[in-house]
Amino acid sequence: MDGADTVVSRSALCHLPPALIMDCIKAGCPPDGVVLDPFFGAGTTGIVARNLGRYYVGVEWNADYVKIAEKRPGRGVLF
Repeated sequence: MDGADTVVSRSALCHLPPALIMDCIKAGCPPDGVVLDPFFGAGTTGIVARNLGRYYVGVEWNADYVKIAEKRPGRGVLF
């Protein structure tokens, strides 16, 4: 576990398991679609979206979470 994931597990207000996010994305977004996460946090939704062949837009106001999300794998748009 790298430092970014340690911070996430200790401080995230709502850390959802990737399996739960996966089911939601599959149900609500077609392949090559775009997932919008207005509460992006550490970026788990973005990682799952990319793994499922979707694009994502993440919006996060907390600069600490933005730094964490930028270090995690995946590509998308982060505001």
